[in-house]
Amino acid sequence: MGIELELYILLVFLILGSSIFAVFEVETARWRKVLKGLIVCGGTVGLYYAVGHVELVFPVGAGAIGTAFHFW
Repeated sequence: MGIELELYILLVFLILGSSIFAVFEVETARWRKVLKGLIVCGGTVGLYYAVGHVELVFPVGAGAIGTAFHFW
C-alpha cells in the first residue's frame, strides 16, 4: 500500500480534530486554521516521501505535543 494509508489516517485526524476541538477554537482566525492544516498535510506528505511509513509519527506527535500544553 502506498501513500493511501497515510492520507486516510490524516483525513481521519483532520475531521475528528476539527469537529471535536472546534468549540475551543472559536476565536481563532480562519487563515490560522487553514495554515495549520496545510502544515500538517504538507509535513506528512513530505515526510512520507523522505522516510516512508514512519512519518505517521508526525501528526500523532504534533497532536501529543498540543495536548501536553493543556496539562502543563
